Order: sequence, then C-alpha cells, then structure tokens
Amino acid sequence: MMKLVLSHPSHYLDFFVVSAFKNDDDFLVILILMGMLFFVFAVILTVILIVIFFGILLALVGAGIISASVLVGMQQRSLNKGLKTLLLMASVLGSTIVSVIFFWFGNQVRDWWSQEIALFIGIGAGLVLGCVLGLLFFNTFLKIKDALMLQYHKRQRSQRPSADYNYDDEEDY
Repeated sequence: MMKLVLSHPSHYLDFFVVSAFKNDDDFLVILILMGMLFFVFAVILTVILIVIFFGILLALVGAGIISASVLVGMQQRSLNKGLKTLLLMASVLGSTIVSVIFFWFGNQVRDWWSQEIALFIGIGAGLVLGCVLGLLFFNTFLKIKDALMLQYHKRQRSQRPSADYNYDDEEDY
C-alpha cells in the first residue's frame, strides 16, 4: 500500500488539499472575509486601547487634583482651604470638559462660529462656570458642616448629666 501511495502521490493527496484553493472565486471570498475579520478585530482593539488610555489619563489627573489640594491644605494648615482647592479644581475641570463638548456639538448643529472659536468659548465658559460652581459647592459644604456640627454639639450637651443630678438614687446592678 505504501508503494502505491508513494508512486502516485498527487492522486492520493488531492483529498487533503482544501477545495477553496482550487477555485479562485471561493479563495477571494475567504480572503475578503479574513480581511473584514481583521478590520473588526483592529477596531475593537483600538477602542479598548483608547478607553484604557483615557482611563489612565483620568486617574492621573484625579490624583494630581487630590495631591495638589492636600498640599495646599497642609501648607495653609487648613482643611477648609484644601477642600476648597479640591472642589474648585474638580469643578473647573469637569465643567470645562462639559462646556467644550456642548459648544462643539452646538456649533456642529447650528454652525455659529468656526471650530476654534467654539472650542475657545467652551473653555472660557467652562472656567467661569467651574469657578462659580466650585465656590457654590464649597459654601454649601460649609453650611451643611456647620448644621451637622451644631446638631452634634446639641446632642453632646443633652447627653451630659446635669449638675443637680443625684447619683445616689441609682440602683446598683
């Protein structure tokens, strides 16, 4: 049997050759499908890498904001100043991003200005609104903190025994 296979190898090995390579039309279809599969894989990989990049960038910016506000609070020896710095920086950054997106999208829809002017107006509006929102958040935080501290001190005073309290009336358990 082995002599027969070795004497006529093309006759017996035709079974193992993929039929797609015999017909050029099928080969082209498979090549196009492989190209489309590679393109879809490349797009998915690119989206994943962009999301990872922006996640790392956001984490680094957040760490920078937190560390800067901690340093300001330590240098000024004031928790309120550190918190004010944190709220101002976070609100300025967040409102700048939102306003740039808003003005860019609004300019795409209505075509008010050139692209650069819309982005600069978005940055300016974000800075102004971020400062206003940051100060508003800080003042709101101070009011809530003062109200909570007042309730805490009232509770502490009400739980203290009064000066005319008679300890001899208590039963020993």
